[in-house]
Amino acid sequence: MYNYIYLFLIGGIIGSYFSSIIYSPELELNPITTRRSKCTKCKTNLKFWMLIPVFSYFLLNGKCNYCKKNISFKYPLLEIVTGSALVLLSMNYTYDINQFFTLSIMSLLIASSFSDHENLEIPDVLIYATITFSVIYLLVNFNLNNLYGLIAGKLFFDIQSLLSNKKWVGDADSYIGASIGAILGLKIGLFTILLSYWVATLFIIPKLITKSVSLKTRLAFIPFLTLSFFLVNFFYEIIYINI
Repeated sequence: MYNYIYLFLIGGIIGSYFSSIIYSPELELNPITTRRSKCTKCKTNLKFWMLIPVFSYFLLNGKCNYCKKNISFKYPLLEIVTGSALVLLSMNYTYDINQFFTLSIMSLLIASSFSDHENLEIPDVLIYATITFSVIYLLVNFNLNNLYGLIAGKLFFDIQSLLSNKKWVGDADSYIGASIGAILGLKIGLFTILLSYWVATLFIIPKLITKSVSLKTRLAFIPFLTLSFFLVNFFYEIIYINI
């Protein structure tokens, strides 16, 4: 029980840090900084008790303690989602190096999803961190299956990008596809990518019917890759046996 509380808190802290990168353009260029956190509205330096993940938002009733302006719920939401994902995925793993890499990639994908949904782009630091963790995982647990998964995951999106002149997918999709393949291997990695298309289809069809989007609408795809990565890891045993 305490392990899950600890993981949720760690996830909240990670989500809080990633939110500062996603929603603060100056931090995207320099993600390692010692500057004080400030209110985005009045620019007043925040005290430590105003920065406790999730808890501070509700303690302050969703408002800045100084200017009383509303704080967007997207900040605690990223913290809650990251913390919850780490707890749920940890139920299927023993505490080892493989779990560390899986949870790290999961955290980075969640942050990338929020960024893609918000801006239709992902900070380079998140993309590079994701592929770096994946390559390190591949080197630590080297086998051809995971190497082929990395190559296939990247080529899957690179070919689409080439055929469409980068209209169908972006560079981030390619790197994240490679990362998923490196972590899950060839067969399960490709299954995860294909699952993301099925999930996206289920999401988009009702919107097409209601005409809230069109076939030309640019949609964030990283959230579907992230959800698929989570589902495959959460139900890994069942999926591994049946495909």
